[in-house]
Amino acid sequence: MKKTKLIRILAGFFALMLLFTFLSRATDSVNVAQVDTKTVQNQVITHEVTGTGKVMGTRERAVFTQEGQKVQQVYVQEGQTVKKGDVLLKFSVKYLEKTIKEKQDSIEVLQGKINDLISAQSVNQQKKNNEISSAQENYNSAVSSGNYSVQTAQNEAAIARQRLQDYYAQRDAQKDNIPDEDKFSDNSEFNDQGNADNTGNTNNSDDVDNSGNTGNPNNSGNATASENNASGNTNNSDTQDNSQEQTLIDDVRAKEQAVNDAMISRNKDVQSAGQSVRDAQIADASDSTLENTQTELETAQKDLETLQKILARKGKVKAPCDGVIKSLNAVTGSQTGAEAVIVLYETKGTFRFQADVSKDDLKYIKTGQMATLKGADDKEIENAEIESVKEDSSNEDQYILSITVPKGTLSIGDTAEFTISQDAGPFNACVPLSALYEETGRYYVYVTDIQNTVLGDVMIARKTYVNVKDKNTSTAALDDGSLSKDQKIVISTDREISNGSRIRLLEE
Repeated sequence: MKKTKLIRILAGFFALMLLFTFLSRATDSVNVAQVDTKTVQNQVITHEVTGTGKVMGTRERAVFTQEGQKVQQVYVQEGQTVKKGDVLLKFSVKYLEKTIKEKQDSIEVLQGKINDLISAQSVNQQKKNNEISSAQENYNSAVSSGNYSVQTAQNEAAIARQRLQDYYAQRDAQKDNIPDEDKFSDNSEFNDQGNADNTGNTNNSDDVDNSGNTGNPNNSGNATASENNASGNTNNSDTQDNSQEQTLIDDVRAKEQAVNDAMISRNKDVQSAGQSVRDAQIADASDSTLENTQTELETAQKDLETLQKILARKGKVKAPCDGVIKSLNAVTGSQTGAEAVIVLYETKGTFRFQADVSKDDLKYIKTGQMATLKGADDKEIENAEIESVKEDSSNEDQYILSITVPKGTLSIGDTAEFTISQDAGPFNACVPLSALYEETGRYYVYVTDIQNTVLGDVMIARKTYVNVKDKNTSTAALDDGSLSKDQKIVISTDREISNGSRIRLLEE
């Protein structure tokens, strides 16, 4: 009895343990995250740039009209297709007539002003010519007068030098005609000595001395007096000669100085007269008043011709070609300005698709690359060539994409979508973008791992940091070696997980 009871108790215990085991497994299956895994793949990453834009013409035609006219009515709007000769807008006829009258009056005033300027220009030119002629005459007179003064002074100097030369010639001639006793007058001492040598003869002739007074001392005194008189006359003559010579020399010097003064005076007068000639020949300051007025007259005449043509068309402005209105700068009741009132896209030639792209998309767009266009009817147009990518002047982070539209596909004004694809890779380690996480600027993934616990071996999620080489909207390419080819990467989970979280594979 006791044995049977014990068996029942043990059976109940094991049954309870089995129940708790089932309950524990059930609870564990509810709390443990179910994940889907995948290994790294070798594949190409495709980048796509998409957007919406509009078809435009490649050839533009601007319509200009006379500035300052009143717009009575506008018949078109932007995006509208027009044919050559269609009326685009109409001006007020009354205002046109008023403008024409004002323009005609303005032309008359300008013509009169031009006539006055031409007359004044002619008078000024005549005055200029007279001034130059007078200055040239004064210059010629200064040269002639200066040369005459110099020549006269040179002649007088030559005469003075000739007088001095004549004086020297006359003096030399007088010296040649002086008697021999006068030439030797300065040798009285020699003569006295000779007389002294004859003294013996005198002393030996006493009779002669006594009777002829030859030895009388008074005779000696008379000779001395005579010699003194001759010496005095010679000194006076020398003094007069020296005075005359100095006078002639001074006159030569004075005449030569007069020549120098005449040359200096002539050079000064000629230089002054020459400067006057050069001053007279200096061109007057440029004055473009006449040219500007003539240009203004020509413009006014052209404006008048244009206004008269518009008036002949009753103020109507017509389309110069077939096209689509790109822009309209006129409204009813406004006045026209200098800019074009209307700009048309000509419907001839090729068309251009334009759309905005961001700065980040530039690395996937290249000139000459092919794009796909899709119109309103969802028909795809492939092999549309990218013409250019230019910076938008109004937004530094925005660029304008231009794509050449194949003929016969889209029309001006159509809205279309574009797609540009560019492949990168292949890469050896690619994972779905859903497997990639980011924190503080670093990327990581969760890989599966086995951990030994009291309940046995369990599967957990382990955080692993990786480096991303490239990515698109669905796939990320990792650096080689970041993960092994056998590692299972968590690509999806039914609940949030963290490093060390218990996980279990999603049952298929």
